Amino acid sequence: MDHVVPVDREYCSPAELSTLTGIPEKTLEVWRSRRLGPPFLKISRRMIRYPLREATEWLESHRVEAA
Repeated sequence: MDHVVPVDREYCSPAELSTLTGIPEKTLEVWRSRRLGPPFLKISRRMIRYPLREATEWLESHRVEAA
């Protein structure tokens, strides 16, 4: 199931972030447990949301420029 995230949204689910970035949901889950990935909100045990602005900043911080 493809998830479409409107650009005016402030938060997205792990499935939506996975679709936007190509990072598998399982990887995002592992990163959350290890505190390695983009910042997230844990609203409840089953509800995780990523602030899109902060997730984008986190991704950009990992940019490697070609020589």
